[in-house]
Amino acid sequence: MAMITLLCQDLPQIITHIIFLLVQTAIPHGDLTVKLSLIGTVLAAGVSLFNVIEAAPNEFDPKLLDKELDRRKLRLLIMGRSVKSETKLE
Repeated sequence: MAMITLLCQDLPQIITHIIFLLVQTAIPHGDLTVKLSLIGTVLAAGVSLFNVIEAAPNEFDPKLLDKELDRRKLRLLIMGRSVKSETKLE
């Protein structure tokens, strides 16, 4: 997911900001705004790059999560507790 974010969001934003730095506009605060936006975008790209390097993609399976939740609800019902009070689910 981090690679997708880096390639589809951060990289195009950096390219767009660099283009806006090279193209002069008549807006008096344009350079400052673009430079500040570029700093924020570079920081976001750094976070995405860190996630690509350090974080392994997880194997999240919502079906397994649902099975575990059902198992815990059943265990609470067997123990005589209210599922709603314990899990705070409606």
